[in-house]
Amino acid sequence: MKYAPRVYQSMNRRANVQAFEKHAEETVASYGRILLINLIDQKKEQLRLGVEFKQIVDTLLSCENHRYSWL
Repeated sequence: MKYAPRVYQSMNRRANVQAFEKHAEETVASYGRILLINLIDQKKEQLRLGVEFKQIVDTLLSCENHRYSWL
């Protein structure tokens, strides 16, 4: 049996983007350059989480003043 916690997602895209951006900025401030790797299972509830993650990063990359890039 594999552990699969329930996924909670806020439906407020703007709030999700802001929260992710704040988290990324704090992480970079603490550790320097970071690499994001999506290891989320692409099935069931995890699939929704992975899709949202990609959309949030794409949203940040589409902003004129973004400081992020995909490697």
